[in-house]
Amino acid sequence: MKKILITGSSGRVGGFIAKHLASSNKIIGIDIVPGKFTSVVSNILSPKVSPLIQSADAIIHCAALHAPHIEQHSEQEFWDANVATTEYLLKHCDQHASMVLTSSTSVFGSSLVKPGRTVWVDEDLAVRPRDIYDSTKLAAEGLVKQDDATHRSMTVLRISRCFPEQERLMAIYRLHRGVDLRDVVQAHTLALNRSAGQGLYIISAPIPFKRADLIELYSDAASLIKQKCPSLGAYFKQNNWSLPVSIDRVYSSELASKELGYRPSFGVDRFLNGDRQPDCLALC
Repeated sequence: MKKILITGSSGRVGGFIAKHLASSNKIIGIDIVPGKFTSVVSNILSPKVSPLIQSADAIIHCAALHAPHIEQHSEQEFWDANVATTEYLLKHCDQHASMVLTSSTSVFGSSLVKPGRTVWVDEDLAVRPRDIYDSTKLAAEGLVKQDDATHRSMTVLRISRCFPEQERLMAIYRLHRGVDLRDVVQAHTLALNRSAGQGLYIISAPIPFKRADLIELYSDAASLIKQKCPSLGAYFKQNNWSLPVSIDRVYSSELASKELGYRPSFGVDRFLNGDRQPDCLALC
């Protein structure tokens, strides 16, 4: 049984990961607000947290300020929450402890949209931060990548869109830029089991598209969706919803599948069959 420290354990992603890992691991949950899987209600930077960090066999760092917080928090608060906490965890963790940083595909920033074409988003795409959220998440990734301990694993997971939203949007996003929380849990579990070394992976839902589809996805996405996913086309027609005319980006998890063994299960077909993204607040 591993002792796993999870930051942001009262949040939607951190809490859901903690719930699924708790059955076979000892969870140390840290968050500034109470939660079912939160052991200590505290800022990560508090001195009382450092012994807990040092005692952990592995760390999953989910806690962060996100893009919706930009209007409510200063840039310094973003640096403290997203970067200083990562540095603190790396400073105080055991030299053999592995770390998984929960990052975001948002770090690609302005590279996600290109006039006149659909963007294929994989780990080789350039990162061009657009705002303080992107910049601080990228800086946190940099700290993890700088860790030179070859005897432990250090993994960055750039997860795609996974928060609740209107049903039509969620169905479309699950085709090309969304992910179910259960697949997010799978990715984090696999990352914890990496033996050693650095890793950076995009984590998204299974997609029906290939690189060869990019031109048509930009010019006539609706026709291609009907061809590749006829059940989705029929579902949209039944609900009097319009299919997107154009799709601007496609997230690929091919590298995670190859190197991590990531096999996302909750794509658009499961969604249409009623197996929707779980409500973390209800399940945690």
